[in-house]
Formats: sequence, C-alpha cells, structure tokens
Amino acid sequence: MKNSVSVVLILITVMITSVLVWSFKPTNCDENFNLINVGAVPVQFTPLEIQLFIDIKERLVVTNTDPDFPGERRLQWISMRNSTSAPWDPPQKSMEFLCFWSGRGPNGEWEAVVSIYTAPGSTSEYVVEVARFTWHSLEVTLDGEVKAIFPQVTEDTISLGYTTFRIQI
Repeated sequence: MKNSVSVVLILITVMITSVLVWSFKPTNCDENFNLINVGAVPVQFTPLEIQLFIDIKERLVVTNTDPDFPGERRLQWISMRNSTSAPWDPPQKSMEFLCFWSGRGPNGEWEAVVSIYTAPGSTSEYVVEVARFTWHSLEVTLDGEVKAIFPQVTEDTISLGYTTFRIQI
C-alpha cells in the first residue's frame, strides 16, 4: 500500500510540475521588444527637407583606406534615425546613418556614424559629424575633397575618431 501511495504522489507531482512549466512558457521576445517607450515622437520632414538631406548624403563618401582591407572600400550607408530638437525656430532636424562594409548591410561590420543636421535656427546651413567605430583607416570626402582622415589603429590607444564640418545649401 505504501508503494502505491508513493507512486501516486510521484505521478501527481510530475503532472503538476508539467502544467506549471507549460503555463509559464516564455513569450516571444520579438513581440514585446517594440513595446519599450523611450518618449520619442515621430519627426515630420517635408519632401524638400528630405531631398536636401539626401543631396548632402550623396555628396559625402566614407571610404575604408586600410591597405589590407578586402573588397569594396566605399562604406554602405544605412539609415539609423531621424530627430528634431527644440527650442530653435525653425526646429533643428537631423538624419543619422550607420556606415557598414558594403554588400553586407547591417550584418556586416559597423565602421562609422554620420550625422547630418541643420545648424540651429537655419534652413540653409548644415553640420556634418562623422565618428569612427573601427580600427581600420577611414577617409571622409565631400564633393571629392578630403574632409577627414582617420588613421589605422594598431593597438589599444586613444586615437582620432571624430570630425565635424559645415555645408551651405
């Protein structure tokens, strides 16, 4: 009799444990990921504003100049985010881009960030910021003119990794 009671108790314990495990099954993280609220609001760009940002972007080239770098050297730009800042009138607007090894998209190595934004209170002056995120040497050009050269990094150190310049439209 004792053995049969023990078996029944073990079976009940297994059944309760199984029900609990299945009822607390983790949810799909992708479903909940976009629920994070950081307080950002959608930024509205007019068609003319978008075209001006694209025109500036098309004039800029970020190139990997590392002599040992294989493949396409011109970095591929992928939009990261758009933003606006107050209290200026007109509001300051910006477009930021991540620059990756070409052909690999966001699965490739991220090498630089480029931010293009209107100068405070202006609709005709833009600021370009470039920050490197690689050990490779990079070159930034505007209309074929070199605006920045980031030297190759070969060891842990402090090195040049940021530049800014202005463009008049």
